[in-house]
Amino acid sequence: MSARARLDFTCIGPSVNRAARLEKIASRLGRVVVASAAFARCMPEEFVTLGDFELAGFRESETVFGLRDELGQPRGAGLRVSFKEARARSALWRRRQS
Repeated sequence: MSARARLDFTCIGPSVNRAARLEKIASRLGRVVVASAAFARCMPEEFVTLGDFELAGFRESETVFGLRDELGQPRGAGLRVSFKEARARSALWRRRQS
């Protein structure tokens, strides 16, 4: 079944690949949020280094960062940054990159 008005989008490219790999690392580490070095540089007070990880499909390992608030807490507990605030910061980060 399908609908005439249905739109289907597919995202491809290195950024999407990196995001998928970071998502898997977050799951393995029991983290809600992980970030690349480029993103963590925009909010250094919020992130801590989790270590260097090999990302499938990339030649070099990447330093991965996690939210400082997640250290030593149950999964998802104590996150200071709301979803709305994270979106605003992400928009600011994208503006700085362009």
